Amino acid sequence: MLKLYAITDIGQTRESNQDGFLVDGIHCENSSHREIYYETDSQYSHVALCDGVGSTIYAIDAVRFAQEYICNNLLINSEEELDMLVRNMNESVYNSLQTVNKPDAACTIAGVIVNDNRVFVYNIGDSIVFSINNGYLDKQTTEDYEDSLFGEQTSSENEMRIKPPLLQSIGTSSLLEQVHIKCLQDCKSFLMCTDGITDLLSLDEIEEIIEKNKNLKDIAKACIKSANEKGGYDNATIIVIEIEG
Repeated sequence: MLKLYAITDIGQTRESNQDGFLVDGIHCENSSHREIYYETDSQYSHVALCDGVGSTIYAIDAVRFAQEYICNNLLINSEEELDMLVRNMNESVYNSLQTVNKPDAACTIAGVIVNDNRVFVYNIGDSIVFSINNGYLDKQTTEDYEDSLFGEQTSSENEMRIKPPLLQSIGTSSLLEQVHIKCLQDCKSFLMCTDGITDLLSLDEIEEIIEKNKNLKDIAKACIKSANEKGGYDNATIIVIEIEG
């Protein structure tokens, strides 16, 4: 059985929420705040989240196009199929954005696919998937910016990290340089989030929240609450997953 709790929140300063998430064919975007509990006995499940990027308000269209494509192509049985899915989805999003004359729009994506006893983790951009092991977070995704340029510095205590531009995102170009994919076994708990969480909360702070809140809902809500208390400078989306059996 797979159980999850997902929340997307507009934050404290943005005028719109350009984050979104999808769970087994159900997708949510362009919502100031939404949260769901979901569980399934199926041996297969596909969960993902997207974060709009770009200089226009149309980034939410990239999120919608990406999530609609995934929802229409959910079934993945191998790393090769997953790589092709993400590449085809990116090309489709790029073409759709060109068609509606919104070329500045793009999004990141991070996903978890449970297929029997295997778990595929994938991402493009800087949204992150962590596995949770005995209360500790282990990052399973690769962020798409130069490590040499990345800095943990902030201009004040409650401001977001200063980061370089993304090297790649969904919809920016018709071709992707690389799709980051891992195939995992023995991982039963995951925390997925956009940078509206990780830019304001350190790993230690998130692990402390996990330690204090064993319930999926409480963990997700506490992370959103803490990010908003620290300024909520960005939209924030988080999904906490438990796999039983």
